[in-house]
Amino acid sequence: MIEVSKDFPPAFYRVTIKGMCVRDGKLLMVQESEKLSGGVWELPGGGLDFGEDIFLGFNRETQEEMGLSISKISKAPVYVWTWKFEN
Repeated sequence: MIEVSKDFPPAFYRVTIKGMCVRDGKLLMVQESEKLSGGVWELPGGGLDFGEDIFLGFNRETQEEMGLSISKISKAPVYVWTWKFEN
């Protein structure tokens, strides 16, 4: 169930989660939509729902977008940074 904040309107700010998926020394990358973002290559991931655990959110996103299940997620390191998009 998606949690809703009483303090912020829906989609006020959505955190993006990305993960580095490594198997047999290979890194999984996804190509974004040509129309939406110019076809750039990115780490897999997506939007974190309000109140959602980052590990569960990353697993949900990889399942939804690629049909993959994450079998192991490192508890550390976790890096956080912000990026402001204009318009």
